Amino acid sequence: VMRSGVLNMIERQEIIEALNKAFSFKYHSMAGYIEQADPYVAPGREAALELVLTIAAEDRVETDRLARRMESLEGIPQAGSPGLDSASVNYLSIDYLLGVLMKNLECQMAFYESRRDRFSEPVRSDFDRLAITTWHHIEQIHMLMEPGKADG
Repeated sequence: VMRSGVLNMIERQEIIEALNKAFSFKYHSMAGYIEQADPYVAPGREAALELVLTIAAEDRVETDRLARRMESLEGIPQAGSPGLDSASVNYLSIDYLLGVLMKNLECQMAFYESRRDRFSEPVRSDFDRLAITTWHHIEQIHMLMEPGKADG
């Protein structure tokens, strides 16, 4: 009995740590940084900025969802440090920033994919949703990128 209690506590901690990492990705949203950075948007590239604004808004909603899930497990949402100086993306072109955002989302996607089968419901659904949404955002960015920009 004691042993299963310890395993449940360890599993709960692993779940909270994974949720916290996902929470940190969304809290320190690269799309949110780009939204605040006043990027240069060339004529005809407004759709790229609109996509970034949509992703940033979705990241804010996801931050709240993940915080509530952690709190339901008696965890405390902790965003950690951003790992990026948001000023470093100021005034850059939206096309360059789309590439930065896509690489950021690909990193997140790898994390979500590595976790989605490790947990039972309802946390599994959280990671499924994160993976599906992130994949969708990567696809949208890829479709908006100018030829040659997606490669580097």
